[in-house]
This record gives sequence, C-alpha cells and structure tokens, in this order.
Amino acid sequence: MKPLIGAAPLVDPERESLWMLPGYFNLIKECGGSPIMIDPVFDEDVASRLDGILITGGQDVNPELFGRKPTEKTGAPSKELDDLEYALLDYALAHRIPVFGICRGIQIINVYFGGTLTDDLPSERPGIEHHQAHPYDLPTHPVRLFGKLKELLGTDHLEVNTLHHQAADRLGKGLVLEAEAPDGTPEAVSGTDPEQYLRAVQWHPETLWVHQEEELVLVRDFIRAARERQAGRKD
Repeated sequence: MKPLIGAAPLVDPERESLWMLPGYFNLIKECGGSPIMIDPVFDEDVASRLDGILITGGQDVNPELFGRKPTEKTGAPSKELDDLEYALLDYALAHRIPVFGICRGIQIINVYFGGTLTDDLPSERPGIEHHQAHPYDLPTHPVRLFGKLKELLGTDHLEVNTLHHQAADRLGKGLVLEAEAPDGTPEAVSGTDPEQYLRAVQWHPETLWVHQEEELVLVRDFIRAARERQAGRKD
C-alpha cells in the first residue's frame, strides 16, 4: 500500500470553495505516494491516518503571526488555512509524521517555529524577481544548496522557479538553512530534530519536476520517510 499523504488545500472564500492544483498530486503520485486533500477543519481522526503531510502554496501568511501589522502590500490571509496548518504541524510533531512544505509551506513552517517573514520582497528586498511570469515550469534564478540537501541532490547549485512575494527571513528555532538565493532569501530549510522528517522549499517542484530530475529526488526522499512511518505503524 502506498503511503497516504495529506495536502492542505487552498481556501477560496470568494468562490466558497476549496481547491488543489493538480501538479501537487501528480508529483506525489509520481514519487510513490497516494495524495488526499485535507478538510480545512482539523480532524484528528483523519490526521491519525496520514503517513505524511504536504503544506502547499496559498494565501499570504498573516503578518500578525510573526509580530508585524498587515500593509497595503499584504495579500488577504486565510485564518482557516493558518489555523489548519498550525494544527497539522502540532499533530505531525507530536506523532512524528513527515512534513514537506512548498512555497507558503516554508513560510508558515518558519513562522510556526518562531521565525519571521519578509512581508513583501519587491519593496523590502528589491533585486531578484521572485514572482515570474508564465510559464511557471521553467527556472528563473539560481539557488545555492547547503548541508543535507546538498548531499541529497549531489550538487551545490540548482536553478528554480519562483512565485512568491513573502519569504522566510529570520529562521525559527529548530530549523536550519539548506538553500539560499543570490539576494540572501532563504529557499529551503529542514528541521534539526533527527527523529522528525521536516523539509520545505520556496520554489515549486510540482511544476519543475517534468524538466528537473532533482525535484523527483527531493520529493522521493519525503515519500521514503512517509513509507518508513507507514511501515512502523504496522509493526
């Protein structure tokens, strides 16, 4: 049986809907997992069945969560999504469920661990364009890799795509930097707890993987950890 990966949805209040870009599910399936979309109201019974948790892109993280006030540059946050992802992280860390974050995922994870965000890169850290135009499956800037991510991918350099205006700034306690853009923007982090699989990237492997083998290596490592947890639950 494939490991069950729960993905947080994008909450769309204007359309009164929840949705999921198919690239996330396609990537999880390509790497050997079985993805499901999680209801935005946290349910411990559902969470207990998961072998891995994927935190995807979405609305801006509420700046009040990291000690700032929203500005005219801040996109409309989703309290529902913020609350769900905090609850998922609480549960994941308590029960050693592997976690992987993409885009907003690295941001909410960093804030959860006590870190801060740059709320608007174009006005606060101008330089690299961090919100590329279509097509989104092509890389537009390099990142430098460190530590375990460098070891995993077998390179210290990667070209990535970019679709964000918030970004991790000061890292939270219990996180370590694994990739950085030329302008100093954190592009990947992992957790320092050896018993907890936790990694997040700012770029979008769910679109890049069709061109870049490294993205499959990256996410297969997450699925490997989810499969190990699945096996451990059956013992």
